Amino acid sequence: SAPVGLERQILRILVAYPSLAIMMTAVALEDAARLSPDGGDMLMQLVLVAQPMGEQANFAALAESLRASGSDFDALIAEIAEQTESELDVVALELVGALRQMRTQVLKLEMDQLAGRGLREPEDVARYREIMQLQEALRREAALEAAGHTV
Repeated sequence: SAPVGLERQILRILVAYPSLAIMMTAVALEDAARLSPDGGDMLMQLVLVAQPMGEQANFAALAESLRASGSDFDALIAEIAEQTESELDVVALELVGALRQMRTQVLKLEMDQLAGRGLREPEDVARYREIMQLQEALRREAALEAAGHTV
């Protein structure tokens, strides 16, 4: 099924600003695969096309590459073509925020799974604590960003 929520937001950003695809780490792609209805397939396809284009990548070149591959991106490309362009640094911050939200959701799912098992094993307790620390680091990152500092 079609991407929704955060994955759709990330897809829109990367199609419009493919040079930002360099921000897509293996962890971000794994998070998307865990959360998205299509297992992150569309996002992975987009990243595989956009990342090799490098920092010089632009919407027009990416749109042509995606169309040539016979992809499912036509509706998204048409939608983005109608929009006015935003500042790259603003869009980059939006992408960072969406990736952070996605990471937070995956960590919450993992915490819930650990708690559901009862936290009987020492490694489960250790992982639960580690996730709490990761979540706190993500909250601090978001607070710094909201205060106008770069992360």
